[in-house]
Amino acid sequence: MDEWLSNRELGGFYASQDADDSMDDDGDYFTWTRDEARAVLDPEEAEVACLHYDINEIGEMHHNPAKNVLYQRALVPEIAKRMSL
Repeated sequence: MDEWLSNRELGGFYASQDADDSMDDDGDYFTWTRDEARAVLDPEEAEVACLHYDINEIGEMHHNPAKNVLYQRALVPEIAKRMSL
């Protein structure tokens, strides 16, 4: 919060953060690929995250189809049932 949303020179906090890294990325800052999720989570966590946030091999970003916009797709009880947990 302090690093990204505060103005250290003038004080105060910003109300939001831009989702674009550059003029060409169209919102990539908050997107994930399936490989990125698998790289930072153990296999079971990655499976749960992919089901919960609908992270697929093909996502929603027109300029990079591997990128997924995260949104809640399935609730915990549904995921537990599907994974037999």
